Amino acid sequence: MKVIKDNLHEKKKRVAELEAQKKNDADQVEKNMKMTLEKERAREAEMAARGKRIQAVMDSMGDVVRDNSKEEDLKAEKAYI
Repeated sequence: MKVIKDNLHEKKKRVAELEAQKKNDADQVEKNMKMTLEKERAREAEMAARGKRIQAVMDSMGDVVRDNSKEEDLKAEKAYI
């Protein structure tokens, strides 16, 4: 009878250890997924900020071209007159 109780106790102990290991594994997977999601969000935010910076540079370049075009038109007009 004692042997049976000892075996049941050992079995319960092993089952509890396996459950604890499964829980730890699940927690680790969840942490990894959260960390990956945060990295992806940070990457997307950086890409959006980079896109805005590039767009601002492109817009300023367009403004410079327009300003130069106006100056050229004025010079041409003055030269014509």
